Amino acid sequence: MIIDNVSSAQFDMIVLAEMLVIILSMVVPSIVFRFILDHDMSSKETGKQIQRLRQEMVKEGLRAVEKIYLPENIRESVVYDSRDQKSANSFADFWHQWAKASRYPEFNEQEKELEQRALLWAFRAERQYLDMVSQKGNRRDYLFELYNEILLVESILLDTENEY
Repeated sequence: MIIDNVSSAQFDMIVLAEMLVIILSMVVPSIVFRFILDHDMSSKETGKQIQRLRQEMVKEGLRAVEKIYLPENIRESVVYDSRDQKSANSFADFWHQWAKASRYPEFNEQEKELEQRALLWAFRAERQYLDMVSQKGNRRDYLFELYNEILLVESILLDTENEY
């Protein structure tokens, strides 16, 4: 319709202007928005963040256990179990724990209860740490993953019908 009202040189300029607007509307947002908008983390970055949070979470649990009185054999068991959350136990640690468990008798009922309470105390500190971190930033998706892991372990630990 416009071709009837303008000369051919003016029509070429209008088409050129339209092409320029279309190209700029595609290029500018893809370049500018990259720097302006927050981007989602890649799965690799998310994995690193989860691992870092898990490390700090377990450190908080271990600090809480260090502050309470425990007999040495129970403390070693609780520390081993806590460190196992972040896969910090080496193969040598595993064999050392296994050898100790096979040489000495099982914990009696009082020692089992004390170990259970110490683990629950550590898990409580870990949950509090995750609560604190969740209030500082918007990391809900993978914080809930860690929180769910702790709650699952607690529910297994509190299962009185089955021995853990």
